[in-house]
Amino acid sequence: MKMTAEEIVKIYKSDPSKETMQQLAIDNDCTLKDIGEFLKEAAAAKTEKTQQAAEKPAEEKKGPGRPKKTKEPKPKELPEYVKATLEARLKTLNENRQILLTSLERVNREAEEITKFLYE
Repeated sequence: MKMTAEEIVKIYKSDPSKETMQQLAIDNDCTLKDIGEFLKEAAAAKTEKTQQAAEKPAEEKKGPGRPKKTKEPKPKELPEYVKATLEARLKTLNENRQILLTSLERVNREAEEITKFLYE
């Protein structure tokens, strides 16, 4: 391969599309399957490094230092266009619900009339 592992992973992270991967394979005189296997190996190596770091005792990782500040997550505010869309959808659903209830009442009245007629 002409490119290094870091370069290929960086390109994949910036644009993982099939077309980009095909061009990457062409540029490096290899197949898409080779690129895929290479990316799998890079991911496995990263996972292994992460596991090794997690297994080290806390003293080896860092010294005592300041305690970390814990941040309370802020409730995310929905954008205005999303709120407007949801409100419009809710209004439509309520209107449709009311139409269905009215129709159901009408059908029930007609059913009662038919039942009365049949028993007379």
